[in-house]
Amino acid sequence: MSDTRNVVSLSGGKDSTALWLWARRTGLDPVAVYIDTGWEWDGHHGYLDLLEAKVGHLHRIAPSGSFEDATRKKKSFPSRVRKWCTEELKLKPFRDWLDEYRDLAAVDVRVLVGIRREEGGDRADPEKFPEREWSDFYDCEVFRPILDWTIEDVIREHHRAGVPLHPLYHHGAERVGCFPCVNASKAELAIVGRLAPERVAQIRDLETEMGATMFVEDIRTEKERNGGEGPSVRPIGIDEVMVWARTARGGKQLTLFQPRTGCARWGICDLPKPSGAAQ
Repeated sequence: MSDTRNVVSLSGGKDSTALWLWARRTGLDPVAVYIDTGWEWDGHHGYLDLLEAKVGHLHRIAPSGSFEDATRKKKSFPSRVRKWCTEELKLKPFRDWLDEYRDLAAVDVRVLVGIRREEGGDRADPEKFPEREWSDFYDCEVFRPILDWTIEDVIREHHRAGVPLHPLYHHGAERVGCFPCVNASKAELAIVGRLAPERVAQIRDLETEMGATMFVEDIRTEKERNGGEGPSVRPIGIDEVMVWARTARGGKQLTLFQPRTGCARWGICDLPKPSGAAQ
């Protein structure tokens, strides 16, 4: 297999979309692949339709089971400590697709991933996330070409292509993906409650069915946390989480007005808005 195809792992978020736009613009002729966990916001697939109409064909891959199916099978929600959802619903299905694509197309592949150091955390560490490395898991090279991009570079790529950002950003979200993610912030949880009460009801039903909660509260004292002692947590039902998400800092009063959204922070207000964006 002498030919190598570039494959973009696309989430629909601003960074992976900018990567796809850049790869097309620079002649890399990428194949774009989206893995559907069955746990995204209802408006997500409409945005993917828009991307496909404006940018090009998108392979949409659904794992054998959704987030809800996997939660029932494992009899527990994923957590920050036991985050099985990424591997089971994203990484393994993508690897399986790559293997099948290699065989059918008789090509090698190179995976393009849209992450940036500016986002912080482990992504800022060049040893953990170099620009290029061999992945035994995918059995191919992984290329991260936008590692050193700024948010301005990302927005500029969207402007250049005339492609709007995902409508969730216009609603104030910081990221796009599972709705909600187990790592969701307070503000992101408030957006879920505001836009998708049916998802809150779905979580409530799952919690009742399994006798477990999706979120927990760390109830260690500051001294215990600083001392590195083991975690001590309290389960929190989704209804309590939703009440907390609507409160101001400290949880002592309700927040009546939402903060300024990513539109103003990132300079995307003059980009065309996709269907479902806040007016």
